[in-house]
Amino acid sequence: MNILYILTEEIGNSEIYVPSPIIRISNYLNSRKIELKNEIREEFIDLRLEKLPKFYPKNIDKYKNKLEILLTKLYKSFHFDVVAISCYSSGSYLNTLIVANIIKYKINSRIIIVVGGPHSTLCSEDFLPSNIPMDFSIVKNQTPINYLIPGEAEIPFFELLKDIENQSKKDKKDNEFKFEILKRAIIKDLNSLPEIDFNLINKYKHDYLKGEELYLDFSRGCPYNCYFCINSSHSCRTHIRIKTIDNCIHELNKCLNEGWDRIHISDPIFILNKKSRKEFFKRLNNIPYSKFKSISVSDRIDFVTDQDLKNYKKYDIIPWFGLETISEKLIKRINKTPLKAEDYLNRFEEVLHICNKIELNARFNLILNLPGTDQECLKEIKNYLFETPNSLAQNYFLNLAFRIYYNVPKTFLDL
Repeated sequence: MNILYILTEEIGNSEIYVPSPIIRISNYLNSRKIELKNEIREEFIDLRLEKLPKFYPKNIDKYKNKLEILLTKLYKSFHFDVVAISCYSSGSYLNTLIVANIIKYKINSRIIIVVGGPHSTLCSEDFLPSNIPMDFSIVKNQTPINYLIPGEAEIPFFELLKDIENQSKKDKKDNEFKFEILKRAIIKDLNSLPEIDFNLINKYKHDYLKGEELYLDFSRGCPYNCYFCINSSHSCRTHIRIKTIDNCIHELNKCLNEGWDRIHISDPIFILNKKSRKEFFKRLNNIPYSKFKSISVSDRIDFVTDQDLKNYKKYDIIPWFGLETISEKLIKRINKTPLKAEDYLNRFEEVLHICNKIELNARFNLILNLPGTDQECLKEIKNYLFETPNSLAQNYFLNLAFRIYYNVPKTFLDL
């Protein structure tokens, strides 16, 4: 069975990052391939790196033509039976449709097309024929998609391939409900996952090394429920799972040995277990961590300890704090923290004070245009930063990373 993984593009300029989720899916599949009847062969294509025309509305026709040439040429050398498309965001939804249409209606209608990612998880209805934009639909009352994978994809994708081999998955009649949403399944024990292997994406390694940091996950799930956050929309978010520190350190060392020297540990909250986090810092001494150009983690104001901050400094780790806002009103509206808004801001100042004292280069993400922002919120932010006698700008060095709110479908605010 030949499997093609495709990473789609967003409208405009797409950031270049390593497709870690696709790597994990492939690694998991290969760890269980002995359970399959047929040999598995895999290929991966990253459309962002294939020198296609820019994916802009005015370029759509030119883009489609070049993409069809690219995929047709690939099919001649690698007769893919299954195509797994990553639809990470709403920005890549239209690109996903274009890719699927070309494969299903221009190359071979018998190819099975599977789509996964946050957008297909949260907005499966977008792939119904009645909801596909007219300019992105080739066959009326049909969708080119066969299966959608909600949430974590490793197990559902593997089980799908087994079903395809056993012919227990039959084509359905052509109607608007043609695609099937596969049953959710999560990896209950992250230590059962094979160690990360980059062979699938090595042909793009040179480009990836020049792009964003390599994202590694040591844990999955998040106990918080920020209304604006995509993690809050996943049903698996409350299933907190953490790898053993042995596995974390081993994987970190493997990445370094293979040339990946800029790492972001992409846990929603870095190792969400205080005892395990403490052990991680101790075990860092077992690898040459100083050879990393950068290591960063995501952390929370209301979870980080004073000792964590000192350890970040000691091991030259950059914490990214999802501060989001410094308006008390907005903190409540977005359900950012179980703390009172005033207590949350007090803790923020304590964290900032320690960072300044020990010269820790922490980054605090501030979202400029959160829904629910009004004149009162803007005034609170301005006063807190600049205009009170003890304003932050007067008293601290503050590394604020201003971000634009990303309107993730199905997230909400209770205004």
